Amino acid sequence: MPSLPTMVKILHFQRRGFPKLKQPELSRLNRVNSVVIEEGALVCLEHFTIIKMSHLKKVSSGIKALENLKVLDFISMPTEFVESIVPENGQDYQIINHVPLVFVRHWIGLKVSDYKVRSIHSSSKDS
Repeated sequence: MPSLPTMVKILHFQRRGFPKLKQPELSRLNRVNSVVIEEGALVCLEHFTIIKMSHLKKVSSGIKALENLKVLDFISMPTEFVESIVPENGQDYQIINHVPLVFVRHWIGLKVSDYKVRSIHSSSKDS
């Protein structure tokens, strides 16, 4: 019997969606493997945290249009995801390089405060 295809679970932020949201946290959305952010969505977003989304392998290309975004914080994300955004050779680094502060954190202990932090210092936006 052939195996069934894996269902694609998409979190979709539509144009004009959540116009006043400034600091969302997406956490443990284990079935989501794609995040789509349409241009004109999340226009006031300043600090975006994504925690332990084990099937998310790529950063949303829509982040590039988030002009007010100041901080991206990725916590316990899959290796493939992290490797895609590093400045050295990440194929998706250009999507996040306008964000002034980008953090990648991995829990290494039992306490909430037991984590290793890697900062990715991005270039500032040109005015």
